[in-house]
Amino acid sequence: MKIAVDGYSLSKDLTGVGFYTLLLLKFMALRNKEDFFIVYCPRNIDFYFSANVEVVSPRTFVSNNCVLCFIWRLCVPFYMLRDRVDAYWASNGVFNLLMPTKVVVTIHDFVYRRFPKTMSFKGRWARRILQRLAVIRADSIICNSYATAVELNEFYDRKTDCIIKPFSQFEQSDRSHERSSKIKLNFPDRFVLVVGTLEPRKNLRALIEAYNHYIEHHELCSPVPLIFVGRSGWKNSDLFSWVEAYPERYIIMDYLPKCDLAALYCKALCVWMPSLYEGFGMPLLEARLLGCPIVCSDVPAMREAAGDAALYHQPTEDSIFEMVERLYSSNFEALVKPDIESVDWDWATGADKLMSVIRKVVKDS
Repeated sequence: MKIAVDGYSLSKDLTGVGFYTLLLLKFMALRNKEDFFIVYCPRNIDFYFSANVEVVSPRTFVSNNCVLCFIWRLCVPFYMLRDRVDAYWASNGVFNLLMPTKVVVTIHDFVYRRFPKTMSFKGRWARRILQRLAVIRADSIICNSYATAVELNEFYDRKTDCIIKPFSQFEQSDRSHERSSKIKLNFPDRFVLVVGTLEPRKNLRALIEAYNHYIEHHELCSPVPLIFVGRSGWKNSDLFSWVEAYPERYIIMDYLPKCDLAALYCKALCVWMPSLYEGFGMPLLEARLLGCPIVCSDVPAMREAAGDAALYHQPTEDSIFEMVERLYSSNFEALVKPDIESVDWDWATGADKLMSVIRKVVKDS
């Protein structure tokens, strides 16, 4: 069987959807050697983990990312006809409606319905139109969490065919990266880690304002710094202004390689994720697997990722302030080590589920 895969999320620095796509693809390919996987990607990418995976990208000299992606979306159905593909996995939640074969789509979130103002204008309207059409056209729908599945039924009156949760890019063995990266990164002895794209949905403004309020109210001279790791998104100029104004409180690190990020997880007092909304929350699961305590918003999908061993607050400035007060008053002893044993899923199980869904839609065609 030939299976095509949407490689859009693999064409840039990997974040949540990119890791989800790459690692499920990897385990599908390794566990199904008799099948062939073709990754259609707007840009040529260089990775290899199995001989039954091929990357196909358009031959063009276009450099503008929007134009390039538009051309690529138009080309994919023609590539599929040429390559005689049996099914297409739309791993990014949208696809060209002219697909000549069966389509399995993965829905990661409904931020454009829940918190549309946190998105860019272009991204909001693209999702509002294209993801709705994808839900209508798809032969099978996979959700990345029970929370997303509930929203799918709420917004479009359609039930998911399967729930495949993300796992983690890390393993417990990645604790060994802490020592090798410590000198290179030169981070403080005590810090709080915040991982994710720097954009409004992550609710970083509320976190910083609450943190500033607490520090100034108690006149702290040496506060525990917050380290932000993630690529720059949109509507975040105020975040960079605070970092410049208070360099002793806030540090921004760009996208980091796996070993360096693992080192930060292992050394941090905790990972804090104050998001307004998430489809799942992979940094929470990453922290959980590496034994890093978790503080996060009380959002349904994030409870799935973080489990019971986490400190939860409402995604408001007042509630975040109360959490800061709780942490400082206990000298951060209120933090709880996460329960690793309760994570009862992994990439291999997810890959097997995904292959079962794909085989079923092909068989029913």
